[in-house]
Amino acid sequence: MFAVIFKAEINHFDKEYFETAKKMRDIATSKYGCIKFTSIIEGNNEIAISYWNTLKEIEVWKKDKEH
Repeated sequence: MFAVIFKAEINHFDKEYFETAKKMRDIATSKYGCIKFTSIIEGNNEIAISYWNTLKEIEVWKKDKEH
């Protein structure tokens, strides 16, 4: 199993941000094989961890045009 850690500093968390984040999670799990996704927001910082079975799944997800 592999984990990808994503860290972002966001100036303003709004409805659009959360809708886009949900869309990306849904695509990662349904199309590319992400097996688990978790995130936490504190202040203006978000840390997200996604879990994958193979490096190939991560590489293909990274190349997705919407991602």
